Parts: sequence; structure tokens; C-alpha cells
Amino acid sequence: MLPLFEVKNFTIIEDRMKVEIQKACEKDITIIAESILESSKGRKKISIFNQIFDLNDDASVLEKLKIIVNSNKKFYCHYSNFLIAKSAGNVVAILGNYESRIKTEENMLNVLKEIGIDGSYKDRVMLYERVEPHFDRKTWVLDFTFVDDIHILKELVQKSLLTARLQGYRKAEIALDIGAYEMKMNYEKLGFSLEQENKNEDFEIMFGVSGMLSLQLHL
Repeated sequence: MLPLFEVKNFTIIEDRMKVEIQKACEKDITIIAESILESSKGRKKISIFNQIFDLNDDASVLEKLKIIVNSNKKFYCHYSNFLIAKSAGNVVAILGNYESRIKTEENMLNVLKEIGIDGSYKDRVMLYERVEPHFDRKTWVLDFTFVDDIHILKELVQKSLLTARLQGYRKAEIALDIGAYEMKMNYEKLGFSLEQENKNEDFEIMFGVSGMLSLQLHL
């Protein structure tokens, strides 16, 4: 299970009836950056963003993430691609969701240039790309799941998939670490099923997990 409530500003709720789901806004940048860092690390030793930014300490990675989360360029990490669950004004869960067509190498490079990173980052993420599930342009992507309660997860996913259907998407997918059993089980309870599973020994040595998988739901 992801360490949701170890991140500052997150609050455990007692009454789910009071949860409100809304689109993130600019004032949510910091907490979104924190959730991206924690959820992208998951069960791994390091986050993919440690490698992209070529940084070892999470504090420095977080500062870089804050910049790209608020970039004026179209990018999958932008705060506008996140849903937030709030209770009594406090953030209790976060879910990223976006059209797969915006997660391109070109968009990535455009955003990374803003923080002084060039195309050489590709060399640092080669192992990750060997196991990362790839989604076609007809896929609605769920990402950066940061939630500790399946009932709140269900509300977030339902809100996201309503948007996906309205935009004409007919399938949604999410990538998870192999071994993230509880998160996998929670998504399966929501109707998702295994689509891809990619393993690599070198990836396991570096990241501490055997690979990644994807779950898919037909809408």
C-alpha cells in the first residue's frame, strides 16, 4: 500500500460521505508534486524522476517536480490532469488522469528544457523503458494513484472515467509495479484486468522490483 498519510497535508478521514472530488488547481501544485514522487516510487528503491532529473535526494527532485507540474506546456504531469478528493478542506487522495496522446517524447523534452535537462535523460531511463507498459493513443490513462481507501479510489476512478467516456475513449489503463498486490487488487475490484506484464533482471537489480504491469478496463 502506498504511504499516503506519511505525506504532509494529507488527512485521514472518518466520514466518507463528506468527500468531494474536484479537479486540481494551481494552489495544489506542492501536494501533487509530493504525490507524483511518492506514487512513482511505489515499491521501487528510487523514482523514475530521480533518474530523469539525475538527482539522488528526494527534496531536490520535489523542487523540479513543482516546476513541471506548473509548466505552461502541455504535459501529463500538469496539475490540470489531476483529480483531488477533499474532506473538510483537506486533501485525502489524488489521482492523475490524461489522454495517452499527450505523453510523448516531444512534450517531455519541451518541459524538461525549462529545468535545464536535455535529451540525454533518455540514456538514464533505458532500463525503465524496457518494462514500462506502453499505451496506444486510444487509451485513457490513470496514473499516480495516491489513495489509501478503495471507496475513495472508486469515486475518483468513476469521476475520471466519466470524463473519458464523454471524450470518446473506450478503454482505460493504469501501470503498476509488479508486487503492488493491494493496489492491483483494488483496481481489479473496480473491473480492471491484467493486460501487460513486463519483467527484466537488470531493472530488478536497480529498482528492487521485477518489473511493471498494466491493468485495463473497457468502457
